[in-house]
Amino acid sequence: MKIGVISSTKNSVNPLSFQAKIIDAHAHLGKIWDKNYGIDSLDKFIKEPISVHVNNVTTKDTIEKMIVSSGSAVTGELDELVGNKQLLGIIRGRKEYLPIAVCQPAKTAGNISNIKKLFEAHPEFSGLKFHPTFMPIQGDVNFTNAYLPYMEFAKSKNLPCLFHCQGGDADAYKIYELAKKTPKVPVILGHSGSTAGEGIINRTHAIEVFEKALTKKDANIYLDLSWVDWTDQGFPQKNQPDVKRILNIAKENNGINKILFGTDAPLGCFGE
Repeated sequence: MKIGVISSTKNSVNPLSFQAKIIDAHAHLGKIWDKNYGIDSLDKFIKEPISVHVNNVTTKDTIEKMIVSSGSAVTGELDELVGNKQLLGIIRGRKEYLPIAVCQPAKTAGNISNIKKLFEAHPEFSGLKFHPTFMPIQGDVNFTNAYLPYMEFAKSKNLPCLFHCQGGDADAYKIYELAKKTPKVPVILGHSGSTAGEGIINRTHAIEVFEKALTKKDANIYLDLSWVDWTDQGFPQKNQPDVKRILNIAKENNGINKILFGTDAPLGCFGE
């Protein structure tokens, strides 16, 4: 999936050299916590150009498509079939929005029959989404046994898998061990390791895993930049240390194409 071409050399990246419109790799629709987000909450990102400020130069970029998942399925309020079908109803066939199917291994213990039914009826889903923080493994369910059937399904359908990446069941190293079992499947570490909860250690683990996968070539790991170097009020104006570190690692290992733009809209400062 081409989200934008970044012109690069060994020592430099020109952030103004995008050759394509932007695809937002991480967005949501539906109910999250106590709010219900309809299509209007994302339309503004599609319809209005975004001002981008780099090195005192302002440009306008447009978002061509957004990859969206069901908030109601992410939180577990609705199951895999009902929540993901509800998402399609919210999108209403709009081509700007690419639905990604939320999976609930903690609930199904690896039974992928509902996901199979979903894709048989609705092949327009463009990937799989996992949120182990909202739905951690409970009881005696084995993490690998619960998740691996979904990964094998993704492999059979040539689908990417987007993981909310944080701590616990969502720790980057835990996801990495799973990704190595299906090394051709694109696995996106959402938020490049969210610093919510356990803090900066989550980001550290995600960046370490990204570099290890690039050098060892034992898993197909991507990072999305949603919430990287953000504050609750928005981006720091002059300093994005984690973005720079990620870019440097990618440059050194020919992995610029494995960095994805993402906002987590309509949550955070890109929403309200």
